[in-house]
Amino acid sequence: MNRFAAAILAGVAMSLTLASAAQAKDKVIGVSWSNFQEERWKTDEAAMKAAIEAAGDKYISADAQSNPGKQLTDVESLISQGANALIILAQDASAIGPA
Repeated sequence: MNRFAAAILAGVAMSLTLASAAQAKDKVIGVSWSNFQEERWKTDEAAMKAAIEAAGDKYISADAQSNPGKQLTDVESLISQGANALIILAQDASAIGPA
């Protein structure tokens, strides 16, 4: 998936998740970053975290560091930490399917 398509997908996922998160209190929103090294993600994370916490919910995240296997483990970890909703910026969409 090219970066533009991934960015569009991430934006749509973020919008949908934040909209539903705003309606439900005491939720845990988990974000799985494919690679948090891009400067853009730091800006996006600050905005997502602020919106989630303003809604009274909890933000948790994990950085896969460009490793599809680690991202699968990260997603499973976010779920086990109680994530009610996930935003996944997939390094390899087929690799995280089992989660």
